Amino acid sequence: MEILGIAVVSVFAYLLGSFPTAYLINNKILAAGTNNIGAMNTFRAFRESRGGLRAAAFGLLVAAGDAGKAFLAVYIAKWLLVFGYEPLFGLMAASFFVVLGHCYSVYMKAAKGRFFGGKGLASLFGAAAAMNAVMAVICLGTLIFCILAVELIEKRKLSLKGLIHTLGHQLPGRIVGMIICLIPIFYFSQVFMLALLPAIVLSLLQHKERLERYMVFGE
Repeated sequence: MEILGIAVVSVFAYLLGSFPTAYLINNKILAAGTNNIGAMNTFRAFRESRGGLRAAAFGLLVAAGDAGKAFLAVYIAKWLLVFGYEPLFGLMAASFFVVLGHCYSVYMKAAKGRFFGGKGLASLFGAAAAMNAVMAVICLGTLIFCILAVELIEKRKLSLKGLIHTLGHQLPGRIVGMIICLIPIFYFSQVFMLALLPAIVLSLLQHKERLERYMVFGE
């Protein structure tokens, strides 16, 4: 019964995570920026054709959708505890597989012939929010602070006008922030930290190629 419950949670979370929010809003997103279907790339795609404000609105819409599907996956995993599985394993399966689905979407495999997606950051936030909303907000604030701090250290200045660009392009700051977020998560619950850790590692690995390019070319 426990194994069946974990299997149900995993498959459901993966299929839900695979839902390509950005691609359905704008199927030309694959020709823009980093060629993925994440919220920041949605911003880049719309900025080229519709300007900054509309691009920001569509980017936030995609981020909300990606966070929402992860929230739903983890929330349902909590509801399905009636299957008798350990809460840790249910939350871990839901958060990992929803991020896996976002990063390697089966729907994009059907549409474009290969598994790909976004970086999983918004989905991570949604999964964390389903576990504890206050914890998720603190993690989001920590992430933004780290991004801006590293940007300030690197460039000695910050621009409000280019804030969204900074949040999307300041890769070392994003990675540092994701790692430091483990501290408030641990403070709230060791179970939550263990449950989110595989999904965080998966999301970090999605940044490997961009980080290598950033280290060589600074972009």
